[in-house]
Amino acid sequence: MPLHETQKISECYCRKTQRAHIYLRSIGSYFRYLKQYSYYSTNKAY
Repeated sequence: MPLHETQKISECYCRKTQRAHIYLRSIGSYFRYLKQYSYYSTNKAY
């Protein structure tokens, strides 16, 4: 396999993992927001 081919594949893989990492981080922040929101709403209920 030529070197530039492997480089291209690794670059594509890096881009995919980067996108997945950003996606997971956004999901994590979204769940944190939901947790805070439910916490505040339950506190207001009492």
